[in-house]
Parts: sequence; C-alpha cells; structure tokens
Amino acid sequence: MELALAIELDGSQNSVGVADRSGKVLDSESVAADRGGMVDLTDLIPALDRLRTRSGRWEGEPVVCGISVGEGPSLLRRDPEAPSAAQALGQTLAAHLGVPVIVDDVGRAFALGEGWVGAAKGTPNFASIRIDDVVSGGIVLDGRLLDGG
Repeated sequence: MELALAIELDGSQNSVGVADRSGKVLDSESVAADRGGMVDLTDLIPALDRLRTRSGRWEGEPVVCGISVGEGPSLLRRDPEAPSAAQALGQTLAAHLGVPVIVDDVGRAFALGEGWVGAAKGTPNFASIRIDDVVSGGIVLDGRLLDGG
C-alpha cells in the first residue's frame, strides 16, 4: 500500500502524520516548537523516522511527503533562485527520506485536501477558503491548483 507522510508547520501547532490513499490518517504525533514557533530538525527527523518504522503495521511504505507551512515571515517564497527556509527543509527531508517532498502554504494545501477527500472531491473547479489566525486558500480550475499571488 502506498502511504504519504504529512508535516504541518504552523507555529505552535506542529505535527507529522502518515495517511493512506483514501486520506485516512493512520498515525500522527506532535512535534514541539521553540519559543519562536520554529521546529528543530533534531525533533522533526526522529518523529518522521518513528512514523516510517510504524508504517509497516499497515503493510505500506511512504512514497511521498507533503509539508504544509503556516503563515510567517520568510517561511515560504516562490523564488527558485532564493529558496525559503521551508523549501530548504523540503530538500533536506527529501534527501533523508528518499521520497519526493512537496512544500506549500497552508491555504493551498487545504485546497488540495478538499479536492482530494473533502467537500470538493470530484469537482474540477472550486475555491477553498481557510479561516484561522489568517485567511488563506486556493483556487482549482480544471483540476489544477492555481499558482500566484
């Protein structure tokens, strides 16, 4: 069975998880952040490794990892010449995990989830709005998540 690792980096609420193709979360755990809301690799990588080890319970292997990045200064930039801290983290984790790692902001990740297993499942055109500490979201047209700001 193909599994996906998921990482949510959202300040004080940081977590890692593993899900199956249907979107069912099979396992998860919280990852502590420092006072500035940052997660240290020395905490994140062991948490991911524990999930990978436990993924054998479901007779599956993670084939991809997604990182949802909350709002914050310099966490995510779309400039390929100057990767953000989150994009650099994605590159580091891809090397460690040996699977593709996709990094995106929380609003766009929310939209992808809604189209995959949520209210917009099977709908080729939709907008998704997430209201939390900030308002964010994503627009999907013809089944493709739009990019741009």
